[in-house]
Amino acid sequence: MARILHLIPGLTGGGAERQLTLLALAQVARGHEVHIGVSRSELPETLVGNCSVRVHVMATNGNHDPMLFLRIRKLIRSSRADIVQTWLTMMDVAGGIAAFSTGTPWILSERSEAAAYPSTFKNSVRVQIGRSAKAIVANSPGGVSYWSRAGVSEKKLALVPNAVDAVSIANARAAQLPATLLGKPLVLFVGRLSEEKMPFVLIDALASVLRTTDAIALLAGVGPLEQEMRGAIRRHGLEARLMLTGHRDDIFGLMRAASVCVALSRFEGNPNVALEAMAAGCPLVVSDIAGYRQLLDDATALFVPVSDVDAAARAIVNVLNNPDTARSRAALAQTRVAQYAPSHIAASLDALYAAVLPTMHVVIQ
Repeated sequence: MARILHLIPGLTGGGAERQLTLLALAQVARGHEVHIGVSRSELPETLVGNCSVRVHVMATNGNHDPMLFLRIRKLIRSSRADIVQTWLTMMDVAGGIAAFSTGTPWILSERSEAAAYPSTFKNSVRVQIGRSAKAIVANSPGGVSYWSRAGVSEKKLALVPNAVDAVSIANARAAQLPATLLGKPLVLFVGRLSEEKMPFVLIDALASVLRTTDAIALLAGVGPLEQEMRGAIRRHGLEARLMLTGHRDDIFGLMRAASVCVALSRFEGNPNVALEAMAAGCPLVVSDIAGYRQLLDDATALFVPVSDVDAAARAIVNVLNNPDTARSRAALAQTRVAQYAPSHIAASLDALYAAVLPTMHVVIQ
């Protein structure tokens, strides 16, 4: 067993944060001592009052606080970490340097693919530092390819997909919806309100759908395009039926209640929302990109070309008009999520840790 220190800016707000929460709990169940270093203090419900995962808050004055490096070094030493795993750019840079400076084996977590990293100084620095990691674990083939093209040896690259907690999704509480919305078909989007999710294509497609059906649409998430999206919804005159909900704590309940979950991203690594919708038995309409194709096929979802408003609208209407067929696809997709159980993903990472730490004892469960 090992003392593992994960470093991430925070534990709420996105897919990487949800993944680390699932992984940390699974690693404790496998007998590891798990520490998480964060710079934001908010905790997800599953870690509030949970003493099995030790969360350490390192107060900072923003992403570029030079003291962060020193605080991480101190945490590496005080936790007596056998291995450090970093998540997201800020911690990949600061945590990677700190781990290297203390001689602690370091693994970088790659959560996306090349399209997520424009040519900037920050991304260049991350690549330069990332090359010194003992291993890079990507959640998608696109992530592996990104680092391979950056000159990292295939021996240092590992592919470990995201986890999905199907049990928690099955037991999730029912979604809370206003009485005026009950009984109507629900079209759901879950994700960051940012450019790569193609939100304006989504809004235009939904405007077409709502003109020909009695459905309602909920867009759950936060992000930099929120105000622009509200303006687009106003221009369509659909404020009463196409709603931005902000962050929701009942996402799994919404997925179980929805008639269809729509994801039209321009690119994805290993998409959490698709996995969660699969586990919830929710029919999916997705863009035809590699990130979704690695999880789904034509028997389990409807695919539409990227940026094609009309095709997206037709696919959504298809699901709404043919609910039995859509649910059959969703039921088949649901059978495929067992391989993504958190315990399986933790076991895969144990094998990677053992390669980095030859003295580590790996338990086969």
